[in-house]
Amino acid sequence: MTEQEITYFNEVVNKDYGKTDLVMVTYFRWELTQKTLQYLFERTRTPYRLTVVDNGSTDETIPMLLRLKAEGKIDNLILLDRNYGLEQARNTALRHIHSEYCVFFDNDLLVPDLEPDWLAKELKLLKDNPEFGCIALRPQVLVGP
Repeated sequence: MTEQEITYFNEVVNKDYGKTDLVMVTYFRWELTQKTLQYLFERTRTPYRLTVVDNGSTDETIPMLLRLKAEGKIDNLILLDRNYGLEQARNTALRHIHSEYCVFFDNDLLVPDLEPDWLAKELKLLKDNPEFGCIALRPQVLVGP
């Protein structure tokens, strides 16, 4: 994106719609979750509100998510008592969505390193194509345990 497009998003899109809601569901696999969040924090300059729903992890995932919440890196942290499945966890998160746009992603996804950032590109694509109801980028997916 050009500098003019970046300015447009910072001044117009984010002003009109506020922060974009991002939702990630976790279930164990802290190492993958940590990498996903690291890439998200490093590669997302467009304002967002992050909601994380944990599906009853019993490894180090919950303590680490609580730490990130305390540091202000996670806006909404929902801790479920057991694994209700991906769809139910996402539906639970929908109660916390307040913006025009919502992005769902899993805890084994690396957002791409794009300029100005991946989220700005998605928002521009949606803004320029109001007939689109859903879009997806081709992110890297981590393969792990």
